[in-house]
Amino acid sequence: MANQNYEKLAKDILDHIGGEANVNNVRHCITRLRFNLKDESKADTDYIKNLEGVVTVVKSGGQYQVVIGEQVAEVYESLMRVSKLGIGTADSDASDEEDNRNVLEKFIDFISGIFQPF
Repeated sequence: MANQNYEKLAKDILDHIGGEANVNNVRHCITRLRFNLKDESKADTDYIKNLEGVVTVVKSGGQYQVVIGEQVAEVYESLMRVSKLGIGTADSDASDEEDNRNVLEKFIDFISGIFQPF
């Protein structure tokens, strides 16, 4: 997938999750863009799942996760270029954003993060 296609994919994802105004935070792990959305009902999950370059969408632990695969870092960088978000960090970095998830959602996210590589 060419760099230009990463930008198109990033724009499509952003447009169909409800736009920048619907994003509290975005970061990425090895294969996924992990969004904390203000209102998940604004996201058009079926449309996003059918985008070329998207494997699937997972809603887990209070996060809206768009599974990209190995090219996730390139798509994330394109997302930062085409938007004014600029608040995302990789999973290994600490985030200054307030985490509004409950204990169960945090636990599920932690467990899924452990087993995700398998």
